[in-house]
Amino acid sequence: MLKATNSLQSSFILLAQVFEKLEKETSRLRMMEILADYFENISPEDVKIAIYLLSGKTGPSFEAVDFGVGEKFVIESLLRIYGGFKVEIEDMYKELGDLGLVAKNIVKDKQSSLSLNEVFNYLKTIALTSGPSSQDKKIELLTEMLDRASSLEALYIVRIILGRLRLGAQDATVIEALSFARVKSKDLKPKIERCYNLTSDLGYVAYMLFKEGEEALDFVHAIVGNPIRMALAERMENPEEIFNKLGKCIVEPKYDGFRCQVHKIGDKVKIYSRNLEDNTHMFPEIVESTIKYCRAKNCIFEGEAISFDPKTLRFMPFQITVQRKRKHNILKVAAKFPLRLEVFDLLYKDDLDITSKPLFERKRLLNDTILKNDTIVISDSSEADSPERIKSLFEKYVSEGMEGIMIKRLDGVYQAGSRNFNWIKLKRSMKQSILSDTIDAVIMGYFYGKGQRIKLGIGSLLIGLYNPEMDCFETIAKLGSGFTEEEWVELLKNLEEIRTSFKPNNYISKINPDFWVKPKIVVEVEADEITVSPVHTVGRKELGNDSLNTLSSGSGFALRFPRAKRIRYDKSPFDSTTPNEIFEMFEISKNKKSKNVSENSVNLNTTKLLKKTKIKDKDKTLFD
Repeated sequence: MLKATNSLQSSFILLAQVFEKLEKETSRLRMMEILADYFENISPEDVKIAIYLLSGKTGPSFEAVDFGVGEKFVIESLLRIYGGFKVEIEDMYKELGDLGLVAKNIVKDKQSSLSLNEVFNYLKTIALTSGPSSQDKKIELLTEMLDRASSLEALYIVRIILGRLRLGAQDATVIEALSFARVKSKDLKPKIERCYNLTSDLGYVAYMLFKEGEEALDFVHAIVGNPIRMALAERMENPEEIFNKLGKCIVEPKYDGFRCQVHKIGDKVKIYSRNLEDNTHMFPEIVESTIKYCRAKNCIFEGEAISFDPKTLRFMPFQITVQRKRKHNILKVAAKFPLRLEVFDLLYKDDLDITSKPLFERKRLLNDTILKNDTIVISDSSEADSPERIKSLFEKYVSEGMEGIMIKRLDGVYQAGSRNFNWIKLKRSMKQSILSDTIDAVIMGYFYGKGQRIKLGIGSLLIGLYNPEMDCFETIAKLGSGFTEEEWVELLKNLEEIRTSFKPNNYISKINPDFWVKPKIVVEVEADEITVSPVHTVGRKELGNDSLNTLSSGSGFALRFPRAKRIRYDKSPFDSTTPNEIFEMFEISKNKKSKNVSENSVNLNTTKLLKKTKIKDKDKTLFD
């Protein structure tokens, strides 16, 4: 890549050239090098802008920006520049299948006069333009920008506007590139990740790094109004293992609802989901109760929102809670199915980031912060000083209809954006099947329907997992059961909105679906077991490390008899089950199979003995 001179440093053409290289590149290492080279040679302000534009946005991902410009408006802009007939542009689009390529062909290849900041401001203005005649204003702005752009710049401007930027460079690659640009190694990666997980704004973190130096990262803390990337739990199979890992610990019920992070800023409230979406509109009663019962001017707390029946004092099924995802009639749904927010953690209070304080201290502060009320309720929390106590609490909460329990390290910090053993989940499903848990998978593509599903236009899904080590998505199953006909119809509508003409270059797949989609929708999947497959690509690294050397090279993991349980609207594709977790579940499944074989042999002998002695079995608990 050309080294940027002072006159070129702020040019959008340099970023467009980076986009072009990334789009053609499949090596994650090479992508990182391309980005590091670029970041090293531009200003801190431009690094911030470039990071936003790399994801096709004009700000951090939680600030959802809809440009409000569809294909017909892009065609109108191109028509004003081209000066020909609309049918010519439409024919070109049919041939190329990409309005970005159409723009590249139409816009004359001239010397660009656009700076990075100008393009950024054009895009922000287009996004913020509203009201009467707003569409005409948007078209005028887009036309003006494209008329000043080179052909390569026009290609990427149109793709950004339409939400069709396909670069394959995810956050993990960008974070490594920032570290390399600054210190020529990955040494700063943990610090950058910590700051990003606390603020969810990689542009801001990069600006601080390049403007103030690496020392400034030590002073980055949570910001009320910016969602903190949520802490995640590991899984273990039984109370004995858990107690050996944690010692004395805190046990809480595991609810089946929407995980919410509530931000109170004075008399304003924001509620974010696990995938950083602003879901404030879904929970009017939580907003009202937070303002009324939270004894802090500014704070951040987390909990699980679940529909609750005040007459029976029981939580309602997730299918009832999920109705809050509707865009309309929220107040009507809220009146019919009121919610409770079971609050389990406090992360920020009155200008103090407390994520680094131990859990028992955060719990104490939480109890002092939320006044007693019926809507935002401090979740049950018990100390456990033995495996037997953990077991007893598990069976108590399962009998009350809970999913299971969360077991937390007593002195554990809140590890934003991280899955570790500070939190461990033990679910009912882990004791009821060979497969130790459900899988959260990402929909990567879909296939036409066959037989009775021809009329639906969709028959099955290609699903996979995000591999954080390789920064890519790998396949694990074809999924064709579990949804009702109505659910298939609704899912197809959502998939058509994220359909892409090309396989994303960070998809690792040996299977080609009829349609590829962007990684956006997460589905929770049940399966009988995890098997080894020559077709699927999840876990190839883990399989290659198999100590028994019994697995063939190039094989991956697959799900046997997968069934959709539900769409997880609250989860990001980057929160899917990881290949490492699949490997752990595979090992647990093997151990269970071995145990079952042994138990079957024992049970056969025991049955013969019981027939002779007429001794009845005692009732067994889930853990016996």
